[in-house]
Amino acid sequence: MENHKYEVKNYKKKKRTRVPKEEHIIVQNTHEAIISRNDFNKVQDLIKGRQRPSKYDFPNIFKGILRCANCGRKLTIGYHLRKSGRRAYSYQCYDRYLKHPTDTEANSIRYEVIYQIVDERIKDLFNNINVYGEEFLLSVINSVEITDGLTELKNQKEKINHRLNVLSNLVSKVFEDYASNLMSFENYQFLLNKYQDEQKSINLKLREIDNKLIENLNKPLEKLKKFIEVVKNYLNYEELTKELISNLIDHIIVGNVKIVDGKKTRDIRIVYRFLS
Repeated sequence: MENHKYEVKNYKKKKRTRVPKEEHIIVQNTHEAIISRNDFNKVQDLIKGRQRPSKYDFPNIFKGILRCANCGRKLTIGYHLRKSGRRAYSYQCYDRYLKHPTDTEANSIRYEVIYQIVDERIKDLFNNINVYGEEFLLSVINSVEITDGLTELKNQKEKINHRLNVLSNLVSKVFEDYASNLMSFENYQFLLNKYQDEQKSINLKLREIDNKLIENLNKPLEKLKKFIEVVKNYLNYEELTKELISNLIDHIIVGNVKIVDGKKTRDIRIVYRFLS
């Protein structure tokens, strides 16, 4: 359920203004789902990628996919006429032309360049899948899972186990003091109850973390199955299409051209669906 799409800034004029998408109030799972969340997100991406029939005979297969590495804005396609009269298409970030830009560097890439890069990387990915099979994909997924909260969960578990050891030692110490007549029964009972209550509370948190760790261990296998199902449809593709790009790739991050040791270079990162 999505609310706060409009607001009235002046109660006297009562004029409604549209609220930015990121400020909408979204409440998840208020109704029983008809389709899965992944299918819903996929359809939403396809809707965003819709475009009017072009008066030019040109397939804009990367529409909505390319993002600027500096500002995060989507790259927009444009063209310029060459001396031959042929249109040369390229994608460009227009953030620096805005009134308050976040990026002052030019960032553009020719259509044929990004097409070749994406085509080569997808074919390289498919080749690794053919040679190494599921083991290759699992290694890719597991490398991503490290930044997906798994390390933080392990750190929390380590801290909890350390605290449980400390509490166990404190309980033993309290019992020894009481047995040696160094502590009254009232103080002994108070401290014992305090430490045992904390142990129960921490053990509950430990179970929650263990359950989350098990879920994280199962996630790579789930992602692997979903990605393989999609890949099977395109293993022998001949050319890139809008459908192939939308089903395989979530987005592509395009960096600025930089000069390193006298040579032009740029960083381009492809973020695949289900693998990140």
